[in-house]
Amino acid sequence: MAPSFHEREHWTLFRTLQGLKQVIGVDIHLLPKLVAKELTDNALDASSHCETGLLEGNGFFVEDYGKGISGTDEEIASLFSINRPLRSTKYYRMPTRGAVGNGSRVIAASVLVSEGTLKVMTRGRCLQLFPQFDAGETLYRQTGNYNKTGTRIEVTLPNFNLNNVFEWSNKAIQLNRGNRYKGKTSPHWYDFDFFYELVKSSPDDLTVARFVEEFDSLSGDIKWKIAEEFNVKKVKKLNRVDIERLQLRMRKLAKPVSTERLGLVGDIEGFDVYHKTHGNFEIRLEEQMSQPIVPYVLEVWVKNSDKFRSTFCVNRTPVTGNVNTHVYPQDVWLFGCGIDCRANVKTPKEILVNVITPYMPITSDSKAPDFSALNDKIGAAITAAIKKSKSKQSNPKQKKISQKQVVLDNLDVAMIKSSDNYLYRYSQRQIYYVARAIVNRELGKDLTYKNFIKIITGHEAEKGSELRNIYRDDRGVLYHPHLKETITLGTLSVENYKTPEWTFNKIIYCEKEGFIEILKSAKWPEKHDCALLTSKGYSTGAARDVLDLIGESDEELLFFCIHDADIDGTLIYQSLVEATRIRPQRKVRVVNLGLEAEEGLDMGLQVETLKKKQPKNCADYVSVRWQKWYKSNRIELNAMDTPTFIKWLDKKMEDYANGKLIPPDHILSNEFESKGEQKIKDKVRDKLIREAKIEERTEEILKQIFPKFKEKLRLEELKATVKKKLSDNPYLQWKKPISDVVDEILAGLLTEYDV
Repeated sequence: MAPSFHEREHWTLFRTLQGLKQVIGVDIHLLPKLVAKELTDNALDASSHCETGLLEGNGFFVEDYGKGISGTDEEIASLFSINRPLRSTKYYRMPTRGAVGNGSRVIAASVLVSEGTLKVMTRGRCLQLFPQFDAGETLYRQTGNYNKTGTRIEVTLPNFNLNNVFEWSNKAIQLNRGNRYKGKTSPHWYDFDFFYELVKSSPDDLTVARFVEEFDSLSGDIKWKIAEEFNVKKVKKLNRVDIERLQLRMRKLAKPVSTERLGLVGDIEGFDVYHKTHGNFEIRLEEQMSQPIVPYVLEVWVKNSDKFRSTFCVNRTPVTGNVNTHVYPQDVWLFGCGIDCRANVKTPKEILVNVITPYMPITSDSKAPDFSALNDKIGAAITAAIKKSKSKQSNPKQKKISQKQVVLDNLDVAMIKSSDNYLYRYSQRQIYYVARAIVNRELGKDLTYKNFIKIITGHEAEKGSELRNIYRDDRGVLYHPHLKETITLGTLSVENYKTPEWTFNKIIYCEKEGFIEILKSAKWPEKHDCALLTSKGYSTGAARDVLDLIGESDEELLFFCIHDADIDGTLIYQSLVEATRIRPQRKVRVVNLGLEAEEGLDMGLQVETLKKKQPKNCADYVSVRWQKWYKSNRIELNAMDTPTFIKWLDKKMEDYANGKLIPPDHILSNEFESKGEQKIKDKVRDKLIREAKIEERTEEILKQIFPKFKEKLRLEELKATVKKKLSDNPYLQWKKPISDVVDEILAGLLTEYDV
């Protein structure tokens, strides 16, 4: 008799120790470290900093300061269900943590197999989650309030050893710095088979245009141009031939992403040597027309140690696969996860390797990487770093301790103290006062604010990003024409900025905020479809950030700069167009409209003779003749009266600008159709409301219900409820508890009237 067939779904592997081992690809005793790493990776994705710690009952927690986990209680429980489908935004290849989207399932499965506990605290409430063995779902129960921002997850894993549970987590936290990739995924990073699966796993309502828009440099008119080449509107409806044609078309039109854009971690305190390299690697796949060409940045850190250690990371988080180390008298051999290389070294070293790339091949769902395509590059980078380490040891230099060194050595301390361990934002002034006290204590010298700003600005330039969670005051504004919106420029407003689509096709930067108000009152921005930008003098980081954000738009957009005819004015223009210290390269082209000295003199504007000769030099574009003039003279924009200034600026627009904004045909037709549809709906709705006498009937029913509702008021009980709710959650306003009480009363009262 033939044996009977038994079937099981893949998720059932998550509910036993052996099955879970097969899925995660690491020894079971490493399970707590893996859970802590998954939680830490998620926390660092949500915010710039996270906290970890141990709990009683053989448990630990990971806490972040992000926006919290969105969704209902049921949806959060579903996220941590082992039977849920494998769904993730990480199907799009990006140089960020994670590759599979399995983390929350692994966390829930670990709690299930160890008979542990799982708590999720986010967005005002605490949920106790209960992963189920039979059905694979996760049940939940609200157990209290959570009054902090972000998310805190607590896990207990009975019968597991929690020694060094945060070993992988701490590496991820250590690497959570530097500058990061800010673009979208690229069609050049996909082989056809994966691209095909990406299309077929898309939401049913996703259009071809919207799908294309998810890729770098393929938004705006380009996405519509590509979409119009296919007969179907929904991307999931494309057949295999069309999907292959779509990918080839997208590759042809998309600009390859340079390795410089991927970002890097940079120097890490405590390591003697830092070495980096970058390039592209190609994965050769048989019988595929489109082979992925993948950029990478490879970073290596080396320091002396009591024994040889190596840690390998991908996109700032440690890999869970084993890379083994074998020590010989003259060298060290590293092997595992596709690595097979040697480095000449005699003294023990700790080696840390990080690869930033949008795609690292993996051997299984366990995320064990296959570094074989980069094996030679990794071996060469490690060898180069060790050579640097040897050179540094043979030529030690004793340096006098500087204020800069003391500030940078204690910068983390100053930031943590000023922000209560990053619970709050902090200002430059706040960390300055902490740093000043430390410098005075260690060196017996006063740290000036000017020198402090110079030190941290240089530090940010070297890192490629601003200090974590720092807040810089608003300085200047951005005005949107037609929308009549004025946005202040500062850390928070720029972080949340989104360019309004098809609203303006040019933007002027002016150093004087007063001229912005003059142009607004004359409706000049609306006349020229021109946004106005000022930051009260030299362009601040916030203003440059806005220019960068707008510069990423695919809409045709011209940038202009107007300024005084003086040395500072020429430098204002230059500061906008040259590569800035923090940002690698200006993303937009800025046109200089003046005012220049020569045209100011031709216009007969009043010249101001300077009492002292200016020591500063003009911008590089100024000729030698006019550089001499600027040393002793200047002409202000304010030398023009308002009619003259507007006439002068109108003439500039005629010479340089691109006329009124008229969007492409598909935008015009979409606007025509959507406006028509909405107006028809409004008219029909108004007609139906009048015919049904909705307002009259509403008032009639209100007169019946409202007196009964008022009778339910128990003032002392209401006051007690409000007081308790505010005590439980001090972030609430008093109106919210009243709204909750009203909802409870109406839930029963309105049922009587079938409302």
